[in-house]
Amino acid sequence: MFDYDEEGHSIVIADGTELLVYDGQTEAPRWRTDVGARLVGVASNAISVLSLDVTGELKVWSHETATEVRSFALGVPATGLVSEFEGRAGALHAGGVVAVNAGEPRAHDVEGASAAAFGGEELVIGTEAGALHVFGEDGAFVGRAEVPGPVHSITWCAGGFFFVANGRSVHRLDGLEVAQVTNAPEDEVVRTVACSASGDRLALHLSSHMVVVLDYPSRETVGHAHYADREVVGVAFGPAQWLGVGLDLGDGNKFDLATGATHRTDTHPGRTHNRWILMNGFGPPEPARAPAPAPMPGGTELPPQDSSGMFWLIGAVLVLVAIAAFLISTS
Repeated sequence: MFDYDEEGHSIVIADGTELLVYDGQTEAPRWRTDVGARLVGVASNAISVLSLDVTGELKVWSHETATEVRSFALGVPATGLVSEFEGRAGALHAGGVVAVNAGEPRAHDVEGASAAAFGGEELVIGTEAGALHVFGEDGAFVGRAEVPGPVHSITWCAGGFFFVANGRSVHRLDGLEVAQVTNAPEDEVVRTVACSASGDRLALHLSSHMVVVLDYPSRETVGHAHYADREVVGVAFGPAQWLGVGLDLGDGNKFDLATGATHRTDTHPGRTHNRWILMNGFGPPEPARAPAPAPMPGGTELPPQDSSGMFWLIGAVLVLVAIAAFLISTS
């Protein structure tokens, strides 16, 4: 329901039947259109914007204007869009994936299909039962692997393998070999997994309000974003160190993972301007604490000072200032 491409061309968000396109650099509204049926997926690739509705109608749009370049009636009750930056796309449905490349649509039949991704020369389709079906570029079945739990999301990594979000954990699929990468925090489920274009960052969409980014392969936590009053509908890495997060009601944020800078999409004319409360945990690490004071001459030490009350007050003020600043910036 959200995408932000690796070259920063566009930010695209689905809101019901409406396709909203924003400039990937400035976040300014570019164009919007009502496709006439509920959208189940959108994407931004190297040359176009894509939309897929619940009837299986796949449409290709210009980045710059609401110009429909081409459309494909894929004839399936679609549940999601499968796409890649280079242009391959398809419709996910309960019976598999109908893929579109340069030629006619091609069906890949997998019962109980729940997620899919293109990568390299392959298409991987995951199921509610935890099966991973791998197909080659020619559409031929390559083999099958399994993960413990229903497959919620699959993404390609530049390292030459796939990441699979399957309920309470994330696994790596390399060929037909499966290895666990990480577990979800207690009482959380990994809904979506996304990988940066360079393959060194992994974004996990956990609860409806939380996104966490990890370094890969170290799996060290880079930071997180928590929304107090909005629902996350998707995550995607843009250019360099930028991460995009899509929200309900057609809004979105961009985060500079290195500095913590936060941008929001501007409101399309004619649409309601929304505000939200965000707790941003991205940015440079906190500076190290100063070393303890040296002992006083004669072996005596300075008495310790209880500054916990002051730290609590400063922290509270900083939090209030941060929230106020964000609310002001979104007004």
